[in-house]
Amino acid sequence: MTPEDPRPLHVLLRTRDGRLLDTEDGGKDVGQEEFRARLQAGERLRVRHETTGADCTMDLVLRLVADCLPKEGGLLGLLGDGGTR
Repeated sequence: MTPEDPRPLHVLLRTRDGRLLDTEDGGKDVGQEEFRARLQAGERLRVRHETTGADCTMDLVLRLVADCLPKEGGLLGLLGDGGTR
């Protein structure tokens, strides 16, 4: 919570195997859909790597964005074949 943003910051842990754990809810697994829903609901989230403590919030947000983009054509289409089209 900050004076500028009264919403509490909720910290999740990302395990070595890529799972998300909600430490404030007894270590409950948080799936990608729940993570997306929490972001859409306006929850302030921060994701930390379990062993290094590194912030990996943007990694997960970018994965959500990439999953919403078309798999063929556009930038992702170029990335899929090394840009040889």
